[in-house]
Amino acid sequence: MKVKKLSGKVQDAQQIPTLFDNENITYHPINIVNWKEYPYQPQVSFRIAYTNDAILVHYKVVEDSVRAKYGEDNGSVWT
Repeated sequence: MKVKKLSGKVQDAQQIPTLFDNENITYHPINIVNWKEYPYQPQVSFRIAYTNDAILVHYKVVEDSVRAKYGEDNGSVWT
């Protein structure tokens, strides 16, 4: 996998999908299930790039049931 370097800074995480679209950064699948006891596998892919200041990752997930309780960056998603 080749990871592209992007010029400039990203000011807001919401910019990343559009930036990746404009730069033609492709998705890579995550399609491994590590536990035989839990065979459910959502459709997951990601794309990645970097700048001088950051590693940027954009995930795309499709699954049967999703719960989104926290919608802000750095929210307490572990609670």
